[in-house]
Amino acid sequence: EIRNVEFHFAVPAFRSPESLEVRYRLEGWDEAWRDAGSTRVARYTNLPPRNYRFQVEVRDRTAPGGEEAAALQAVASVRLEPRVHERGGVRAGALALLGLLAGALYRRRIRSLEAREDELLRLVRDRERATAALEESEERLRLAMEAGKLGTWEWDLAYDQVSWSQGVDRFFGAGPVTGEAFVHRMRERIPEDDFVRTLALVDRVRSGEGREFATDFQLQANGANPLQVQLRGRRIEATPEDPVR
Repeated sequence: EIRNVEFHFAVPAFRSPESLEVRYRLEGWDEAWRDAGSTRVARYTNLPPRNYRFQVEVRDRTAPGGEEAAALQAVASVRLEPRVHERGGVRAGALALLGLLAGALYRRRIRSLEAREDELLRLVRDRERATAALEESEERLRLAMEAGKLGTWEWDLAYDQVSWSQGVDRFFGAGPVTGEAFVHRMRERIPEDDFVRTLALVDRVRSGEGREFATDFQLQANGANPLQVQLRGRRIEATPEDPVR
């Protein structure tokens, strides 16, 4: 009978893999060593039944002490016996694992990487759930503001840029704009007396003299009938990473 045999072996390396030379041979069959290259599988066909010793040798070209000192070997013994019920060959497998360069440390490192991967997956799932909850909360807030005809606005004092939500577009047009442009749009739409009073309140909070303000006025929105508008603002002190708003 014939036998097909396949040997799988692994070479863990904590240094540069390209510095390793790996070769193998099947004692009792190969006359010379075979260069493994990047392959970690050795296949043999038509092997007669007998005892074999599969040898793997690894040399580290960068290790001190020369090639002989750097060579490490692993051996797996296999016995092939004829079996009557088999026809056309059998694939018998033998696994030779090389515990090179502290095999116990290698296994510990694998377990550590697996634990880290599990933790990263958990963090990703938590982040996805938090993002979904935030999006749902923002959507509810948007619908509530639309139902109440409310809008939000923000004046970034560090960059002198004013932005607002869509609910404010009908009053001041599309944003964002600079602070100067925002004041100009207020002047165009708010009656003069109301504009002077409102701008004074805004400037007081911008300068830091006040923390918040609230005022109301009539506003001419894009040629339609005047609307009674209430404007509120609050100064938010910045952290070292964020600008003042």
